[in-house]
Amino acid sequence: MNQKVSAMIGTMLILLGGLFLLVNMAFQAAGVWVWQTWPLFIVAGGVIFMLVPVFYRAQKWAGVFFIPGMPILTTGLLLLVSSTGNSWNIWGWGWALVILAVAAGLALAGFATRILWMAVPAILLGATALILAYCAVTGNWSDWVWLWGLEVAAIGLMILSVGYLAKNMVVRTVGWSFIGFGAFAATVMMALAGQNARTMTFVSAAILILGGIALIVGGYLSGKRMPAPSGPTAANQ
Repeated sequence: MNQKVSAMIGTMLILLGGLFLLVNMAFQAAGVWVWQTWPLFIVAGGVIFMLVPVFYRAQKWAGVFFIPGMPILTTGLLLLVSSTGNSWNIWGWGWALVILAVAAGLALAGFATRILWMAVPAILLGATALILAYCAVTGNWSDWVWLWGLEVAAIGLMILSVGYLAKNMVVRTVGWSFIGFGAFAATVMMALAGQNARTMTFVSAAILILGGIALIVGGYLSGKRMPAPSGPTAANQ
C-alpha cells in the first residue's frame, strides 16, 4: 500500500478511535447511550475527505475533496449533537450551516487548487447562507423585506472579485455599483420597515454621496495607473 495512503488511513483511524473514546467517556458520564453516537461514522467520512488534500498537498486535484468534506463533516457534527442531546430541533437553523459549509469547502478548494475563481460562487453562497442562518436563528423571516438588498451587494462582491482576478476596471466598476445599490436598497427598505423616515433620509443621502466619491476616486486612480501613450517613433517621422 502507498505510504501516504497508509499514513492517511492510519491517522484517520487514530483520530476516529480517540474521538470515539473521548465522546463515549463523556457521554457515559452524562448518561448517554453508546448507540446515540452513530453520527460519528458520518463525521469519519468527512474527516477522510478532509485528510486527502492534507496528505496530498503537492497534488492540486486533491483540493477538490474539501468541497464534499466540509458539508459532510458539518452534517455529521450536527447529527451528533442532535442524537446525543436529543435536540433535533437544532435542524431548525442548523441546515443553514450546511450551506455555509459548502461555501467554505469551495473557498478551501480554490485555495488548495490555486483556482481562485472558486471564490466567486463561494462568496455568493456564503453570503446567502449567512442571511438564511440569521433568519432561521432569529425567526425574523420578514426581514427579507430589506435583506434582499444584501443579496444584491453579495452579487456585487462576486462581480468585484471577478474584476480583480481578471484585472478589468469595467467589471470592478460594475461590482462596486451592485454593492452600492444593494447597500442603499437594504438601508432604505430597513428604514421604511421601521417607519423611520428621518433616518432613511440621512443614511440614504450619505450612501449616495460616499458611493459617488468612491466612483470618482476609483476612476481617478485607475487613470493615473494607465501608461501614457508613447510618441511617434523615428521610423514613423
